[in-house]
This record gives sequence, structure tokens and C-alpha cells, in this order.
Amino acid sequence: MQADPGGNVMKTPPLDIKKARVSAEFKHPTQLFRARFSPCGKVIAAIGVDTAVHLWNIEDKAKKSFLAHKTWVSAMCFSPGRNELYTADYHGVIHCWNYLGGPGSKMTTASRSSRVTAPSCPTKTNKKSPN
Repeated sequence: MQADPGGNVMKTPPLDIKKARVSAEFKHPTQLFRARFSPCGKVIAAIGVDTAVHLWNIEDKAKKSFLAHKTWVSAMCFSPGRNELYTADYHGVIHCWNYLGGPGSKMTTASRSSRVTAPSCPTKTNKKSPN
């Protein structure tokens, strides 16, 4: 699945594996086990065996890391239509980041009593109806 700049889901074109090639590599010194593309398509976020969230700008390959978790990051998701990346760790701590901002971009933190394995972000913003 792909998303246009507005966050709308578009149909994925057919993939011919024989024509697939490596167009770019984004390296990190320790193992990464999960990666996601941002809704705008300009950022790759990855998590792994360290406690950081790593982001690469696809165009210039600039890397930044967000540090706040005290254990491995277990899951992450981007919020469509916003500059928010949600990350969760094995202690149940959830952070919300402005992924287009700088290293001090943490917006909020929440905590649960158990591990979070699959956060999800709504595809549309629910507006409150007037009473």
C-alpha cells in the first residue's frame, strides 16, 4: 500500500521481482527489526535492539535518532495526515513524536502496565459534533 501526500491510500502497482533492485541503503551499527515509511513518503523510521527510534530522510539520507525509551522499542506507527510517530516499548511506555522536528521533538508520553505490541493510528480524524 502507498499513501499520497494527503495520506490517502493508493493501490500498489504490480511488482516484478526480476526487475527489483536496491536503490538506496540506510545503515545502522546494530540490528533493526522493524521499519515504516512516513505518510509523506520522505522519511523511514526504524527500531531495533537499542532503545532509540531512528529516522532517515530518504532524499539526503540524513539520520536522526529519538531517545526516550528505557527498553527495546516494540512497535511504532505513523499518524496519517499529521507529523506524528507513535512508539511503544516492552515496559508499556508510549511516546508521540513530531517526526519532522528535531531531536527534542517528543510531544507526549503515556504508560501502561504491560508490553504494547501493536499501536494503531486512526486513518481519519474524528471531529466532535456540536451539542
